[in-house]
Amino acid sequence: MVKQALIGHHIESVLLNKQDTTYRTFGEVEVYIHQEDFSNAIEIIILNQINS
Repeated sequence: MVKQALIGHHIESVLLNKQDTTYRTFGEVEVYIHQEDFSNAIEIIILNQINS
C-alpha cells in the first residue's frame, strides 16, 4: 500500500521484507526512499493514513 501511494506521487521506493517466511506475523517490511523525497513521502503517508 505504501509503495503504490508513493509511486502515485512519483516517488521511487524499495521494499525490504524482513518478515518471517513461515508466519508473516513476525518481522517488518522496511521502505527505502531517496533522502530528498523524505518530507514528501512522510506527508503522503500521513495524509493517506497509511500504517502497518
